[in-house]
Amino acid sequence: MKKCLSILLACIMLLSLFSLSGCHGSRGMDEFVIPEEFDDSRSFEITFWAKNDTNKTQTDIYHKAISDFEKIYPNIKVNIRLYTDYSKIYNDVITNISTNTTPNVCITYPDHIATYMTGINVVVPLDELFENENYGLGGTRVAFDSVSREELIPEFLDECMISGTYYAIPYMRSTEACYVNRTYVEKLGYTLPETLTQKVRLKKVRIYVTGTNLFCLTKYSGYDPEVDTRRTTPLTPGVDYSAYPKSIGFVAGLNLTF
Repeated sequence: MKKCLSILLACIMLLSLFSLSGCHGSRGMDEFVIPEEFDDSRSFEITFWAKNDTNKTQTDIYHKAISDFEKIYPNIKVNIRLYTDYSKIYNDVITNISTNTTPNVCITYPDHIATYMTGINVVVPLDELFENENYGLGGTRVAFDSVSREELIPEFLDECMISGTYYAIPYMRSTEACYVNRTYVEKLGYTLPETLTQKVRLKKVRIYVTGTNLFCLTKYSGYDPEVDTRRTTPLTPGVDYSAYPKSIGFVAGLNLTF
């Protein structure tokens, strides 16, 4: 959890240097220049949009990181707005670009960033800031344990790049896992009668079969509502490109006790 907090603190710190201009309006603003010194005599206010407000563990991480950050930098106030899904964040960012009321930092899909870039300097490029020895990744002038470039998985960081430039920092990665209750599964099998097993000099013979993705109840018109809808191009976010659906699987087992 420490590194999750460190990454989030790094995101907030990077944006605090932007003087509330991490995400500009559609009319465009001057190009961001890294300051030589962080002005701790000024008060800054950062708007942070994040997902999700239904996962208490995740929101606790947000609030813990913000609380710790504001104690370290009392001249910076972080205002967080929590959303139930990423599509609402995306829609609000697009809507607010024209009025210069976009958040300074938000958690979003990498392929949404290209859509945000509808004006001059709308989204701040982060390459030089990443490498800045004072305030960048692993910077020596930040007052917390900042995550270093080497601690970021290169493949995840590459997803934050558009046309050779980084515009985001990876914060989390969704991972799917399947857990099987072995005891429950084995109870679904069939144990042969001892009258049969004794003939082949076995104490116990048990057979079981399990299945995955046997059926799907959905009104979705595509092949599979759980297929990957992320595309390699950032210009077509959220498009179901008819990837091959999840296949039906069967596993058979045989337990022999001698």
